[in-house]
Amino acid sequence: MRDLVPAASGRGQRDIYKYCTGGGDVAYQRDILSEHIALVIIGAADALNWLKARLADKPAAPGCGKKTVLSSLLSPGALPTFGESLYNDLLALLGRPIR
Repeated sequence: MRDLVPAASGRGQRDIYKYCTGGGDVAYQRDILSEHIALVIIGAADALNWLKARLADKPAAPGCGKKTVLSSLLSPGALPTFGESLYNDLLALLGRPIR
């Protein structure tokens, strides 16, 4: 599950505890440099890469984990995915087929 929650609200911490104690697998990543609205855009690359891996039958890491990163754009594979998404958005705006 990907959930974008402002860290200051504390809701993210409560949700992690609730999902983990309920047997769920949760990967919680806190981004230091991004505020809530920017993270919707910046974090999209990580979310897309996570979805691509699940659709390719690669299992998600089991259990519950929490990590803090400087920026989600620095995650492995995030920048190429972000660039590809921007490129496809521009193609769509120009009325061209996207890849």
